[in-house]
Amino acid sequence: MQGARILNDLPVILDMQAILQQLQIRPDSPAVSHVQALIERVRACARPRALYRACPVEKLQEDSIWIDGVQFASRTLANLLRPVDRVYAYVVTGGHELESVVRPDGKTIEKLALDVVGNLILRSSCEALETHVAQHAQLEKIGRIGPGAGDGLLWPVDQQANLLELLGDTKAAIGVELTPDCMMLPMKSISGLLFETQNDFCDCQLCRSEGCSMRVAPFDQALRETLAETRPADAT
Repeated sequence: MQGARILNDLPVILDMQAILQQLQIRPDSPAVSHVQALIERVRACARPRALYRACPVEKLQEDSIWIDGVQFASRTLANLLRPVDRVYAYVVTGGHELESVVRPDGKTIEKLALDVVGNLILRSSCEALETHVAQHAQLEKIGRIGPGAGDGLLWPVDQQANLLELLGDTKAAIGVELTPDCMMLPMKSISGLLFETQNDFCDCQLCRSEGCSMRVAPFDQALRETLAETRPADAT
């Protein structure tokens, strides 16, 4: 897709203490050596990358928004992006390389650790992308939202197909493809929109799910209700 940019080899940032804490493993546990060995293998092979593209916001209606010719049916998305004239569609992936770190018959602790490690790589990769876009586009503050926001109720996850349409051939670009049920492969992949904002915002604020290892902000009931309410449609 014309205008799309690829960020290769995003930094792999892994905190051993944070990983052990999420796994509820004590520092003196025999399992620590297995986790450490897995982290070393991940550092040797992981190649997280991102694909993003600047897209114009073209039209708003009460329950829909058109971004570069693609319609998204979401009242929350329309309300959130009402002051915005440009967004940055993106996909970030930990890469297929992660999937080969643990064999199917590998130790359970390694499989659990790989899930935690994959999420940490996704988080740090998303942060690196946000920093890159903010600097490149000269945005003081940047917000993000992805399909599935608000427990999947405010921006349905099946619109991930619409989002990837904005980015073109994501499989050829960074190895990410969409399954028939609108899930991405590799599993450690995430998509969404970045946009300029006056206030700190991320879609974690709209999600009521507890215990999510990817959460970076607390749930905000008042904000969720505000973004889900009916607003007058803009003139087209």
